[in-house]
Amino acid sequence: MIACLKGGSIGIEERHHRHSITSRAAKPDLHVRRKKENAYGIVWKAVDRRTGEVVAVKKIFDAFRNQTDAQRTFREIMFLQEFGDHNNIVKLHNVIKAENDKDIYLVFEFMDTDELRRFDLIFTETDLHNVIKRGSILKDVHKRYIMYQMFKATKYLHSGNVIHRDQKPSNILLDSECVVKVCDFGLARSLTQIGVDAETGDPNLTEYVATRWYRAPEILLGSHRYTKGVDMWSLGCILGEMLGGKPLFPGSSTLNQIEKIMSVIPSPTREDIDSIKSAYGSSVLEKASSKSKKSIEDLLPDAPKDGVDLLRRLIQFNPDKRITADEALRHPFVSRFHNAAEEISLNYDVVPPLSDDVQLTVEEYRNKLYEGNWKTECYLPVAFGRTTYNDPRDARGRQQRQRTYDQLPHGSQSAAAMQDPYPPMPKSRQASAPAANRGSRPGSQYRNNPTITREETKGGLAVTSSRLLGIGRLLKCALDPLPPIPTSYQAYRDAYNDTYHEGYQDVYHDAFTSDEPVPGQRPVSATSAQKQKPIYGRKQFNNAINNPSHGAPKAYFGSYTQNVGTISSSALASIQAASTARVYPAVLGSSVTLECSVRQEDKLVWDRGDGSRVIAVNGAFYPGVNTSSYLLQNTSVGQSLIIHSLSLIDDGTYRCYDLKNATNKQLMNVTILVEPPYVWSTGPNGIIEEGTKQVFICTADGGKPPPNMEWILIDRKANRKSFIGLNTDHRYTNGTYRRTNRLEIITSRDMYRASMICKVSISYFYEVQQTIVLDVNLYPLAPKFTDFTGLFDDGRVHNIECYSTGSRPAGSIYWQIDGNPVSSTADSTTKGADGLFYQSSTLSMRLTKNIQGQMLKCLVTNQVLQNQQKPDLFVQVMLLANFAPSIIADNGSRSVIEDNDVIMTCDVDARPLTVAGQFIWVHNGNPITSNSVYNITNDVLSVSKMTSTLHISPVSKASFGQYYCQASNHLGTQKSKVLTLDVQYRPVCAFQTKERHAGVLGKRLTLNCPVSSNPQNVTMTWRYVTRSSPPIRQNLAGLRMVNGFRYTTIDIDIRSASQFTDIECVATNSLGSSKAPCMYRIVKPGPPEIPHDCKSTATSDTEYVISCTPGFDGGYHQYFILQHLDDGQFHPSANNSDPNFTVQGLSQDKNFTYRVCSATDAFPQVTSCSNAIVISTGESMLSFFFSLSLQNMSLLVCYDFAHYYLI
Repeated sequence: MIACLKGGSIGIEERHHRHSITSRAAKPDLHVRRKKENAYGIVWKAVDRRTGEVVAVKKIFDAFRNQTDAQRTFREIMFLQEFGDHNNIVKLHNVIKAENDKDIYLVFEFMDTDELRRFDLIFTETDLHNVIKRGSILKDVHKRYIMYQMFKATKYLHSGNVIHRDQKPSNILLDSECVVKVCDFGLARSLTQIGVDAETGDPNLTEYVATRWYRAPEILLGSHRYTKGVDMWSLGCILGEMLGGKPLFPGSSTLNQIEKIMSVIPSPTREDIDSIKSAYGSSVLEKASSKSKKSIEDLLPDAPKDGVDLLRRLIQFNPDKRITADEALRHPFVSRFHNAAEEISLNYDVVPPLSDDVQLTVEEYRNKLYEGNWKTECYLPVAFGRTTYNDPRDARGRQQRQRTYDQLPHGSQSAAAMQDPYPPMPKSRQASAPAANRGSRPGSQYRNNPTITREETKGGLAVTSSRLLGIGRLLKCALDPLPPIPTSYQAYRDAYNDTYHEGYQDVYHDAFTSDEPVPGQRPVSATSAQKQKPIYGRKQFNNAINNPSHGAPKAYFGSYTQNVGTISSSALASIQAASTARVYPAVLGSSVTLECSVRQEDKLVWDRGDGSRVIAVNGAFYPGVNTSSYLLQNTSVGQSLIIHSLSLIDDGTYRCYDLKNATNKQLMNVTILVEPPYVWSTGPNGIIEEGTKQVFICTADGGKPPPNMEWILIDRKANRKSFIGLNTDHRYTNGTYRRTNRLEIITSRDMYRASMICKVSISYFYEVQQTIVLDVNLYPLAPKFTDFTGLFDDGRVHNIECYSTGSRPAGSIYWQIDGNPVSSTADSTTKGADGLFYQSSTLSMRLTKNIQGQMLKCLVTNQVLQNQQKPDLFVQVMLLANFAPSIIADNGSRSVIEDNDVIMTCDVDARPLTVAGQFIWVHNGNPITSNSVYNITNDVLSVSKMTSTLHISPVSKASFGQYYCQASNHLGTQKSKVLTLDVQYRPVCAFQTKERHAGVLGKRLTLNCPVSSNPQNVTMTWRYVTRSSPPIRQNLAGLRMVNGFRYTTIDIDIRSASQFTDIECVATNSLGSSKAPCMYRIVKPGPPEIPHDCKSTATSDTEYVISCTPGFDGGYHQYFILQHLDDGQFHPSANNSDPNFTVQGLSQDKNFTYRVCSATDAFPQVTSCSNAIVISTGESMLSFFFSLSLQNMSLLVCYDFAHYYLI
């Protein structure tokens, strides 16, 4: 597979610029277009002109700049060569030498992204990093399938005792069918090459490996012990990034990376720390572990539980505790894809041909790659199909083994042959065990048991070995029908039975293009240009094309070499030629070169495959052959037959064979491609209707092979939809075909003003389109109401609008209520710019409560519906009336004794129901609010019914009176009938405070005792409180009614000072005595008390009202004086019988001070004055409160932002 192909295959050279490919590289076999560039290289999309296969050509800049780069390049190519037969590892097709000897070209399989383009996901790279970055592209099933494939690939690598060491999203390629390919093996290492003692392992393993965000803790902590767990940790980071949409541990430095990891995973035990064997791991972890912890569930709140569980098993600190790739394949997160047959493993170690601890010179690495003979000498003896590394020190041992073999008896050789040299071998869990510990393998028998290998005999098949079973395996592989290498025409032959022929691709495209580079981007598989996708449904990575024969590439570029013998490339080709025919596609009038590599023993014969005509024998044309159409040419591997001016009679099978041994032959199939000269299509004629079946027919006549036919519907918004019809083929005698494709389809709305295109094509050969313009009549769309939900106000006229769109021809709207027709009042029809009609209808009528619950239906029809006898389209709604409240409540009168409970109910029927503030209970004309006595509860029974309850507990004298409930909505207000509550209670004094009365010795004092009572059969008792005296029985007046109160009067003669005390009046009825008697205090006469609670209120900018509450008058009639402050002295301003005054004519922006005083004629020398009242006029409206102590005139100031007032 490694070759430098000059002139005959793929040639690439550098002349003037590092980004250029010269014409010699492009002319013969490659059609190239540059796709992507970064610091390490550049990637082109290319087409192999021999096979039509699309490939990716990666140019690595300065691949041999120094020994380290050369070693990495060599190692990557070796591992790609070894693991390329796995479906989830990128396949290396070829290695091409650059003429400057500094760069190198790698030819990979191409990752197709056509399907992604259909969703406008146009990537410059089809890698997992870019897919995650775009967000929300990957669904849950995609993430599971990607992880499953990565575990498969990793299991395959680990089974060969190799670790990748650089697994990250940008190294995981994706195609349009979510197939994964792992790439970039530049950091991969074979664990077999590491010493048994991990402490003395390869020091190169401690160097920078893997992008920091995906490094395992042991790498970050500088451990020398590497295990397969480093790859499993990276896979865990990739899983976390897919689940969360962003990197799991995006550390900014090594220390920060450790801190981020330790903030999520559990703190490691001493055993875990010791397992990584890091000199400074404990100190670093102690610092990092002090950070606050966060669980995986907190980090990924939307992740599935099985995904979190798998992630937790992958990011274990101890590498020995991490889940293995094989175990991960059986985890529930990916178990739906689990298939043991596909999860293949190697039963041997894969070891590079050169040890990593031995660095060759740059020139030696370059020669190893380009010599082409490295396969015969580079690998350790590991297994079938893998070349072995022959240490020069073992040359003597090989000679000894050869001599021993020659001396063995025949029976011993047969016995040795019966042993299986490649028994199944148990895999270690994660340990980096050396090859010597991995069980019995052929390599271990070099020194223990004599194994014999002869030299290859040039020119033929020579297999000599004591292991006949190994030979059987070898022959079985060799006899399988394999495609010729390096071409892929066998894949064309396999696909030829279908309508799409991959082998046709780009055979006739000679143009060479090279775009400008896109700097700063990583060269992953290039995205392909838009092209016809194969219709036969094979996956992008078809085994016959991308994985040809699992060994044929090695047979072509060198020999298989193992301890059981050798097969040369020429011998393998001769075996293969007997059973397969190479396909040569060509067009009429062109030329084709048939290559024959049959080993000639006698005479080489060319003829048609059916034996109908001999063309040439032993280098000379057979008599009767038109020599102007043929040309024979000797080549380095045999002979070529060139056929000029191809016609249809040249189509078919050719063969070359040795006349002496006819079984030694080679078959070639020339396939003539012919573009059909006649292509036409037919479809419906005239106007068609939505919902009807239509037939489209497309015919291609005279082509070869039958073309791919696809119908494409392009609607009026330029959206595209594909259809596949039924093919019928007729083959003419000249080998051409007439293909007819019939498509039956039901006309849909998106066909209005659309075009149906018949696309006839063979990819990379021709494409013809036939267009049919459609003229479609449409159903109307279902009607809709405009802002009408079915609710209406009872008794009002409503205008209800209904409309329908999208009809062609115009439709009509009509109305029904419970199936009965209703006449509309206004209808209109409008034609839109798109040619479709808009219909509207308005129903105007008075709706009343008696139609509540009936169905109002708006229906639309047009001629299309009627022609197809389809039901009319409609929208309907139930009519529900809004109505004013109606109330049923307790009413009449009810008698209750105080301290008991009363419950009243009120039932309301209304739509809409009353809300807060629209339903109230009223007592004696005043709304009731819930408090400690009144408790109101509202129970909503339905959308229109409610019950309200008023609970009075306990009932008292204040509960007496009339009650009703009231409900309101936007249609009206309703009151319930009145319920009168008659409360029976013990007598209650008309006043609640103790009254003071002035008495004079020697004179009589009259006291009145007013009480309310129900019932009114009241008796009253007077007594002195402080002297515990008996009731006073003198000078009592009888009971009388005054303003609803029961009155009794007593006259008291003041004879001594002891009578200046408290007196009480106790009232009693049939329910008992009053809870609080009427209280009186007899005092000596004196000056009036100071007015209190004084305040000022502004009635305008210049007028204020000053008011106070009068104090006790001292026993005499008092009057009041308003005084104002002027020059530090108060002066009278006005007199009044009550303490209320109006001050007018106040100036702006000034302060005025007043006070109110009380006086009596009995004490003219005493004036009782209030605190100062300060009024401030002006725009600021700031007020101050001055409290002037009457004793010392001290001034207290308070602030208020409204106006000055006095408390």
